[in-house]
Amino acid sequence: MIKHVFRLLAVVTVAAAGWYVPPKNVSWQYQLSDTGSASYIPGVDLYVIDIDTARDSIPYIKKKNPVAKVVCYFSAGTFEAYRVDWDEDRGPYSFSKEAWGSSIGRPMDGWPGEYWVDVRSKRVRRIAKKRIKFAKSIGCAGVDPDNVDGYTFGKKETGFSLTRKEQQSFITYLAETAHSLGLGIGLKNAIELVSRIGSKFDWFMNESCFTFRECMEYSKKKSLSKKALFIVEYCDATSALGEPTQDPGCYCPISLKEGWNTLIKQADLGVPRLPCSVFCHEEHSSQSPSSSCPLEEDQQQQEEDVCLVLQEDSY
Repeated sequence: MIKHVFRLLAVVTVAAAGWYVPPKNVSWQYQLSDTGSASYIPGVDLYVIDIDTARDSIPYIKKKNPVAKVVCYFSAGTFEAYRVDWDEDRGPYSFSKEAWGSSIGRPMDGWPGEYWVDVRSKRVRRIAKKRIKFAKSIGCAGVDPDNVDGYTFGKKETGFSLTRKEQQSFITYLAETAHSLGLGIGLKNAIELVSRIGSKFDWFMNESCFTFRECMEYSKKKSLSKKALFIVEYCDATSALGEPTQDPGCYCPISLKEGWNTLIKQADLGVPRLPCSVFCHEEHSSQSPSSSCPLEEDQQQQEEDVCLVLQEDSY
């Protein structure tokens, strides 16, 4: 009985205003593979899944684990051509491609069918609000808006001359909209804005923060370090993303020491997951902690070895 009470406390944290704020140590899953359904994993109490997968997956997950929370992912800073049919099939929160108007910019490098959008546009804000309202209507506890750092890429890549102030205004709008609907919201990547507007968000998420040496940015302010930091490191980063693959034997001990919540995943963001807490428990850890943990020579073989551990020990 006591065990179940403690687990319940670890799952449900609600701010005074009434929206979901995840505890730092919650067991979580990050699955964005577009297979149409999210997989249930025993012991996982927070699922971050695609907003259009969530419509059918939330009832299934809740049936298996009534206290589980689902955070719904959507790309706030880009237009995804392959999502048009879904955009037109969300009941009162539907919209057509024409709703974007002239706010669609240049193609996003490395992501076919995805285009940057002008976050200064009222059209983009209206679309984001519809998506957040849709998330609320299907039972999401919070939202995970992606690609909110377009201003750092410049006009040559995005098609828009965005300033930091304009980007902050858009992200703040997302946070205020989510909170007004009783939803939690995380700040994803956008490391340059963490110290400026991090207080408006309920958690942080960072992909490959060990790769880019960004993790410690979340510890600079005590008030921000109290929030959950969800980190995703990819075991196939080099082959899939062209980034240096990090060694979990190095970064997992750092993650545990700092109280960060790190998952080892493959870049396709399918079902397999390996929390750093499990990796260290299984005694794979070998290297001394440092701020960056790249694999050494023969990286392809080591990358395959790390992904093999993920497949074999996935929880």
